[in-house]
Amino acid sequence: MPKISIIVPIYKAEEYLCNCIESILSQSFTDFELILVNDGSPDNCGIICDNYALKDNRIKVIHKKNGGVSSARNTGLANATGEWIYFSDSDDELYHDTLEILTKHIDNDIAYVMAGYTLHNGEGETTYQYDIRKEKFINCSDAITQMFMPEDYLYHGYLVTKLFRTDIIKQNNLRFEEKIYFNEDRLFNVLYLLCVEDKRCFYTTSPVYKYIEREGSAMTSIKSSYNPKFATDLTAFTYMLTALKGSKNNKNTKLCKRYTFLSYYTNIRLMKKYNAYTVEQDRKLYKELRQHLSVIDMTLIILRRISGVIINRLKRII
Repeated sequence: MPKISIIVPIYKAEEYLCNCIESILSQSFTDFELILVNDGSPDNCGIICDNYALKDNRIKVIHKKNGGVSSARNTGLANATGEWIYFSDSDDELYHDTLEILTKHIDNDIAYVMAGYTLHNGEGETTYQYDIRKEKFINCSDAITQMFMPEDYLYHGYLVTKLFRTDIIKQNNLRFEEKIYFNEDRLFNVLYLLCVEDKRCFYTTSPVYKYIEREGSAMTSIKSSYNPKFATDLTAFTYMLTALKGSKNNKNTKLCKRYTFLSYYTNIRLMKKYNAYTVEQDRKLYKELRQHLSVIDMTLIILRRISGVIINRLKRII
């Protein structure tokens, strides 16, 4: 049994795929299996995967009909045999010591590892990095808080900077929601962490992942137009909120309520910005929001935002 199963969903990534695979095969930590899930890619990705599998017996290639990134990840989970799960996207790269950093402090009491990342543009230039190095143990409830209020990095909902225990995923039948196209990473993280609130997490700011912001990615698609699939960002938050309410985790429930409302607001703002607003879509999103947030919840969130703006302006004046 390998220590880690690395799952890489692949679709239309032939230009970058070799760099991704090479960065994994060149890891200083070598006890892993690499599961390449060709999600019906119409280019040469399938051939590239098969060729690599002939060269390295740690590689397992799965060809499937196109079903989206969550479907591909679920296929990877169903075929994983390692003690731990790590996810990578097919157009990004790992650092040479990524797996070594992630496995540095794992033991039976550790259920989750979270680390840092760097952002790069399409030319390979670094656009964001966090240079302060720290590492510590935190409880998994505090790790959930990091999903909404990151302590060091801009955002901590990424899958690709985390290590998950396979037995916990299988015991709780955790899978990705295949009809959610935005925010599915953070949703999976939160649902996983709610299963292990009594265990510890290892937290490090050391970067383990080179996230390359490409044209045409899901996140860049909402910077130039309104992507209707972004409505599922709100759905992801409502799933998180439902799960948090069931756990009686009041602190993180309040945080999630705030972000759920913000997702609705962001959807409406983007629709109006890119001339895609319709009353019907607004009503649909608002109905979904109201199923999870009361009028009092929304009023308190709005008042908090207004007071925050006023305080920030006063600070600048003073």
